[in-house]
Amino acid sequence: MVCGLLGLAAIGGWALLPAPTPAAPAREAAAAPTLACAFDAGERRAYDVTSRVGVADTEDRFDGVLSLEAVEVSGAALLRAAFSEVRLAQSLSEPADRVGADELEGAPFFVRVDARCRLTEIGFPEAWSPAARHLATSVLRANEIVLPGAATDAWQAAQVDGGGDYVARYSARSDADAVRVVRLKVAYEADPEAARLGVTLEVLSARADALYDPSARAIVDVRGEERLRLSMPSGERHTIAHRFSMARRDAAYRPVARADVNAARFDDARSVEAREAPVDPAIAALSRDEALGRFHGVFDAMGRDGVLPAARMLADWLRAHPEGAAELLTALRDGDIAEHAQATLFLALQRAGTEATRAALVEALDDDRLFEVNRARAAAALAEHGAPSQAVADALLARARDDGSPMVANVSRLGLGTLAGRADGALGESLRDTLSAELEGAGARAEVVQAIDAMGNCADDRFAAPLAARLDAAEPSVRAHAAEALGRLSPDAARARLADHLADEADPAVAASILRGLRQLDDGASLGEADLALAATQLASPHLEVRAAAVEWLGRSASAQPEVRRLLAAHFHAEADLRLKQRLGAFVSAADLRAAG
Repeated sequence: MVCGLLGLAAIGGWALLPAPTPAAPAREAAAAPTLACAFDAGERRAYDVTSRVGVADTEDRFDGVLSLEAVEVSGAALLRAAFSEVRLAQSLSEPADRVGADELEGAPFFVRVDARCRLTEIGFPEAWSPAARHLATSVLRANEIVLPGAATDAWQAAQVDGGGDYVARYSARSDADAVRVVRLKVAYEADPEAARLGVTLEVLSARADALYDPSARAIVDVRGEERLRLSMPSGERHTIAHRFSMARRDAAYRPVARADVNAARFDDARSVEAREAPVDPAIAALSRDEALGRFHGVFDAMGRDGVLPAARMLADWLRAHPEGAAELLTALRDGDIAEHAQATLFLALQRAGTEATRAALVEALDDDRLFEVNRARAAAALAEHGAPSQAVADALLARARDDGSPMVANVSRLGLGTLAGRADGALGESLRDTLSAELEGAGARAEVVQAIDAMGNCADDRFAAPLAARLDAAEPSVRAHAAEALGRLSPDAARARLADHLADEADPAVAASILRGLRQLDDGASLGEADLALAATQLASPHLEVRAAAVEWLGRSASAQPEVRRLLAAHFHAEADLRLKQRLGAFVSAADLRAAG
């Protein structure tokens, strides 16, 4: 049920591979290169794809080889693709969402890739089941690295994966013969299907490291890890651990069966291109009622798979009809928007990105005639709508401080944090000052936690000191939220604060949160003797959640550090929990275990 709600189980599981060894510092600063992808006609490539998604002690796995053949190279390259050597384990997925390995083995499909390595379209023959299409798409989207297409070492790109739409922040650093690219994800756009059910998905940490080879004009390696928090209407929370990788290995290429590209369904067009492209005249010609009819018709035809196509269509119509934003809000009040489509309406308003849709969202946020869940959706949409503005900041702050609905107030405050993380200049400074004031003025525990989470959404190092001060709070949940927020800052600002507090933390849930923060901050970096001693202490904890978090922290560095593997192997023999022993086995080899035994 947990992963089925958001489509995350169909990401496939993300089998664990060691994190890349940290690169040595560049000898001297170099000018930012121009990064771009290119294919030659008939070129063939292959990638090992290994991935895992887990909740608590249950996980889904996917392993396979992705073979690609360039069949067209003018404009965006058209690639014929297929998976081989497919191995699947699906414990999280709902039975209806599960895919047999034989469904994927050798089945051809198509991918269009532009000069920025963006996957502009993914198309499948009719024989592919919806579950198989979703699995293959999610595997590819998780590993998508979008290059800047210009000489720069920092850029952003709108992307989508199994969890939803997000804006990725990129940075690049040149080594002697390659460029190392880092992709960070701060937050998802509101997921319509989940929001309708009262479910929220938060990004606790999300980083992918990629290697671009200028001589090959290609991404040759991608490795990433994410931690997401799934919150249910009942108050229940689940942490989703997600790891993924793609590594180029052309020797594994398997010939891809021929298929007719004209018969393939391309349902996965990217939202960013949709916003930048001219509106389809046929959509622009629709009346309001006709647009709503087509909007609902997408759901009738595609079910939950219709969320993004429906949002794209309606966003295009809104771009062509500025007056339509107010008309759709009236339709919502009048009950003319089906309940299952209401969340997607707010996604469409957000994606349209016009002044009219911004005004409609502000109006919806303040409209007590709407259900509180729709007002909260308006707050979430405003935080990600177009360029950050003072008007949006004022609207969110007003609702955060004085709204009769705790849900609307909370989402508005979290939205302020997201907006602050996106805003530059004077507005960004003002919003960060506002977040500081919100924490200082918070009284009840819930207000303090919300202010802390908003700072985490912003992910600005200026909040390191006030967040660290909350590590000494009397309430364990406040300390845990502060630890998770610190884990989203930079290592220089947050690592020492978390490590210093860990030795004195008595609450197991808080200790586990600190360890998760350290794992994100270290990201596979070399651990020193003091770190290993601290980790050994946590491995001796009587609490399973602490030991599990310590294993995950150490596991990020295990491939590069024999001493880390020795510590994990020694704990394997002492660990009583069978599932955690299985997890330890992902980081140590049989030889390591024999040596420790």
